[in-house]
Amino acid sequence: MNDFDNHDKRIPYYELLLERDLDSIPKFSLPDGFRFEFYQNGDRDEWIEIEKSAKEFESFEQGVEAWNRYYLGKEYELQTRMVFIADNFGEKVATATAFYDVTGKDNSGAAWLHWVAVKREYQGKGLSKPLISYVLSLMKSMGYTQAKIPTQTTTWLAVKIYLDFGFLPIPQNAEKSYIGWSIIRQLTNHRSLVGFECKNRVMLIDIVRGINRYQYALFDEYKNDLSWYQSRILPDDHAELVCWKYICCDCKIIGSIWIEKATDNRFTLGIFIADNEYRNKGIGSQAIRSVIENTKINKLYLRVRKNNTRAINCYHKIGFTDMKEFTKSNGVEVIEMKYEQSLLGE
Repeated sequence: MNDFDNHDKRIPYYELLLERDLDSIPKFSLPDGFRFEFYQNGDRDEWIEIEKSAKEFESFEQGVEAWNRYYLGKEYELQTRMVFIADNFGEKVATATAFYDVTGKDNSGAAWLHWVAVKREYQGKGLSKPLISYVLSLMKSMGYTQAKIPTQTTTWLAVKIYLDFGFLPIPQNAEKSYIGWSIIRQLTNHRSLVGFECKNRVMLIDIVRGINRYQYALFDEYKNDLSWYQSRILPDDHAELVCWKYICCDCKIIGSIWIEKATDNRFTLGIFIADNEYRNKGIGSQAIRSVIENTKINKLYLRVRKNNTRAINCYHKIGFTDMKEFTKSNGVEVIEMKYEQSLLGE
């Protein structure tokens, strides 16, 4: 886990919204040397410093803007709603707030868990779970029966903690941020998302060269399959990329697809379905049609092993035609194919 950041900008950003009732809240005790404190007048700047340290804000000025948007004029309420963790020296090192939806869009009467953050140098010291537990219990004592948490994919480690607390995706958000929840399921492998209902939906997530490549650990499970299935599972490092996307289905990343521009100015398609469970189900066809439609390239080429009849049939159905056959230097027989928009009357 040391390779991951608490606020990971390598992850595509999607808004997430979770909820749970306030029965049977898990209990966690603060480590020795720390205590809970409520907001007092003048604590605004310390709140901003905590959030800035946790990378919620890039500047103090940005923190002031957020404070004014959420809490200006509500400081009296914060005295019983905003919680800090302080150390033995009185330094405030973490915060969370038992608040409500300030936008006026939520009519459910649920409490909203606001701005959970731990100073960077205090992360990993066992503070976040006691903080969340304490604030959820505070919500319950105030008469709330349900809590909601707004968050995002870039703080996926925090999302994992919320899932551990029994929070689940709000159905409307699960539909709207399907890709986001696909990423969370893939990264956390959390048991609560195993039955997440988004079956058979194929979605594509943009990959920027050099970003998110650590997620290709997914393919390690299938490495014995690669020798016969496909000679490449990534774009050429030296090629110009037109697009490169993860293929998602059933809320998990199952492969990738890309189009690269070769040195001869030809556009070449590459696709790899890593998970054998999802092959021969039309998922590759959907992914290919989607990138063709969105890139609007008139001529597209690919190479496929001659013995890969399943893939060849897929490409033929989409509109690729055989151009030539040849044998590579390693003895593998290959068919080169071409796709032209005019072949489909476009």
